[in-house]
Amino acid sequence: MLASTTTNVAYIILFVILIGWILYAMGNRKKARPELGSEIELAANRKVYYDDEILEGRRLERVQFIGLLFLVVSVIGLPLYWILEPARQVGAKEYSVERATKWGAELFAPTAKGGFNCAGCHGDRWQHRIEHVVIAQVGMREHIVADRLRGAQAAAVA
Repeated sequence: MLASTTTNVAYIILFVILIGWILYAMGNRKKARPELGSEIELAANRKVYYDDEILEGRRLERVQFIGLLFLVVSVIGLPLYWILEPARQVGAKEYSVERATKWGAELFAPTAKGGFNCAGCHGDRWQHRIEHVVIAQVGMREHIVADRLRGAQAAAVA
């Protein structure tokens, strides 16, 4: 039995790649030239390449220009990133607090609104602090499950 969905997907991708590789190897073997010993004339790296006039002309200048562009992007982009990163981290922290507060409010809400009805036992402002110690000892998950069961039993009785 396979472990998880991602493992299954990885095995399927591996299988497809292996099948493709085998098909490529079989097709390439059929296309291979039978003449042995003629690599000196037929090898791709034995062909005449561009002469110095072509290599040291526009082609070299184009490659140098692309290198210069990458250098400019690095020289401007990296310090800009360093300058903007602290503000991004502060914004992420504020958003995290907002998101956690909203999520906590949704959990604290009554059951009719999709929450766990924490206010039913603890009050609107978490007045019953004694139960906080009980929750820490028993565990939050068990506390929530017990609250849900009590709510389901009360609904069944009513």
